[in-house]
Amino acid sequence: MNTRSAELSAFLKSLHSAIAERAHADSEVFQVTEKIMGALQAERPPASPEPAWLPACEFLNDAINNVVGSAAGENSAQRIVFDSSVVENAQALQSLAPRLAWWRRPNTAFLGKKFANSHANATVIGKGGLEERDDVCVGISLIAPGIQYPEHHHPPEEVYLVLSRGNWQKGGGDWWEPGIGGLVHNPPNVLHAMRSGSTPLLAIWCLWIDN
Repeated sequence: MNTRSAELSAFLKSLHSAIAERAHADSEVFQVTEKIMGALQAERPPASPEPAWLPACEFLNDAINNVVGSAAGENSAQRIVFDSSVVENAQALQSLAPRLAWWRRPNTAFLGKKFANSHANATVIGKGGLEERDDVCVGISLIAPGIQYPEHHHPPEEVYLVLSRGNWQKGGGDWWEPGIGGLVHNPPNVLHAMRSGSTPLLAIWCLWIDN
């Protein structure tokens, strides 16, 4: 029997709660999340990637503090209401962050040094993560203020738990803001992008890899 660390278990539990408690039971977000979390009940051996820190990671604490501050009503005239599991997930992420191998999006050199130093991704579950597996993938995206993450697509279906302000676009449609604790669903191969505003953008992504 494999035993996940307390930090990883807390991260996955709060992630599941945050999504499940905000998604409608008949929604695609809920259905794909339940498939992913159901698969994760079967643990795999823990992995120990070489930790790697990127310049954009300097914005992580600010992004997490924004979540906690919004929940406490510190960052806005009117308290942002969302389930405590969103805050718990952000705090669990903060505990895991030093153990992760943060990486830049590949094949984006044409976007220049500014973009390279202004974003960071990390895999929590999946190749290069704290638990290697090929059926699901869970990770993090962090973007410095004033940066757009390029339009992209991938075969796996995806659900984001959004932990910051910022704008999102899907299928060439209009930009919208899910808000802290918001959910984003991307069907397989749909083009999507995101951009930060005056504060860092932080989000957790979950991929269902249909083998």
